[in-house]
Amino acid sequence: PALAQIRAEVVQEVARQMTDTYIFPDKGAAATARIRSRLKANAYAALDEKAFADSLTADLFAVTRDKHLVVRWSEKGYASASA
Repeated sequence: PALAQIRAEVVQEVARQMTDTYIFPDKGAAATARIRSRLKANAYAALDEKAFADSLTADLFAVTRDKHLVVRWSEKGYASASA
């Protein structure tokens, strides 16, 4: 898949996790709206993989102020969070 498609899938999965499982539903919804809006505005398009993960983390923190929310990138990949 193209890089743009992969990033969209990552944003959608993070958004799903925030909506479905975040302890503060209002902040989860606000964080979801923020990252979806930034994706739509192509804010992540020019970033490399690590910068993309860091930017998602910063966007989540901007809304939630939760230092436990971290998006990480690894060249080796990760198992699915929903597995």
